[in-house]
Amino acid sequence: MGWCEAREQDPLQDCVYSPVFLALRGSCLYKFLAPPVTTWDWTRAEKTFSVYEIMCKILKCKTYACVLESHLMGLTIDFSTGFICFDAATKVICSGQL
Repeated sequence: MGWCEAREQDPLQDCVYSPVFLALRGSCLYKFLAPPVTTWDWTRAEKTFSVYEIMCKILKCKTYACVLESHLMGLTIDFSTGFICFDAATKVICSGQL
């Protein structure tokens, strides 16, 4: 959780920044005008984003190095074929549960 600056569109200026408070809770990212203090505050977020949705927009179709149980793996994210996890050394695709 913390404060950050959101870029706003303003026809009179090139760009205007306004403070927003972002909080990650479960699988959601919440955007607030002020930090949530009570349980009820969490229901009053200005906007709620799914972390999965955000990651899909950011990642697009790329391959990333990752570590699974101290073993170097590769993770390819491709929306036409799906998610593929493979052993980085042998390129063998993982099957079953990770």
